[in-house]
Amino acid sequence: MRKKKPINAQDVAEACGVSRSTVSRALTPGLSVAPETRQRILEVAEKIGYRVNPLTRMLARENNELVAIIMSDLINPIRSSIMDTLVGQIQENGMLPLIFKSDSPSKIAGLVDHIIMYKVSVLVVTGYSIPSSVVTRCVREGVPILMLNRGQSKGVPTSVVSCDHLQGGYLAAKALVDSGCSRIAMVSGTPETGANEERIQGFLEGLEAHGLNLWMAEEGVFSYDTGCLAANRILTAESPPDGVFCLNDEIALGFMDTARTNFNLSIPGDVSVVGYDDIPISGWPTYNLSTIRQPTDQLISECVNVIMSLKQAPNEQKNIIIPVKLVNRSTLNSGRVNKS
Repeated sequence: MRKKKPINAQDVAEACGVSRSTVSRALTPGLSVAPETRQRILEVAEKIGYRVNPLTRMLARENNELVAIIMSDLINPIRSSIMDTLVGQIQENGMLPLIFKSDSPSKIAGLVDHIIMYKVSVLVVTGYSIPSSVVTRCVREGVPILMLNRGQSKGVPTSVVSCDHLQGGYLAAKALVDSGCSRIAMVSGTPETGANEERIQGFLEGLEAHGLNLWMAEEGVFSYDTGCLAANRILTAESPPDGVFCLNDEIALGFMDTARTNFNLSIPGDVSVVGYDDIPISGWPTYNLSTIRQPTDQLISECVNVIMSLKQAPNEQKNIIIPVKLVNRSTLNSGRVNKS
């Protein structure tokens, strides 16, 4: 069966005996056209089944309502929660989010070639640090970049909305020291992320400020399995740690399960554990994990505000860093630990 040709604006124009530009003006709110002409065009368009393509109309504007988002994945619970709320708020503000997935920082440049063709108002990047070549390309094309929760972007002409990961790492170190730990280990996540690097930096500075060096370290990705593997290696050491900072909650949960199941250890009796993110499962009675909380509602609200600002003033650069805090539950030995 032959596919029916779609109705277009030219068909409406011919049916009404007017030009195509008149049809375009009549169907665009705010543009001047005689009321009786507009009414006739609307009636004919409805009768023959013509619908305006909003994407085509957006792409014809220099400053449209499209917001591109490049993310790494949605497996990470905190990232999926942020993305779910962020996309909803972008839509509520009358904008259209275009979501792109990148498996690595090296693939972002290829995505940006497609993104620029859409004439987006703002590009939001979360999950990876962005290559300098991409920043240069976007600046040249007039597309402002907003780095979301990747830490501070020093010397790079982008806007930043992020939780204070340096502070978070420092608070984790202080909490473990205050709980009486002296042999403190760290299990880090995906190395390509600015957030991971800043958490490590803050943690090491916190240990140094309290006269300690890092006892041992393991590296992986931000996953439950990384925590399990790290526990099997760290806890079989000749002199295992008495405190561990896991750079996200998923790592911490895997570490705790392995420590309890494979080594019959008590948490925090034998080893104290601090996570990062405060995902919902961390507060379940099974874990009751002490962790660093990211205020995601404030993070998203600030992100949307900056997006709206950059739409109007794309050459501006915003730098908003949001404080985090320790949520002290039951995986730290009792002592002088507080939330400051």
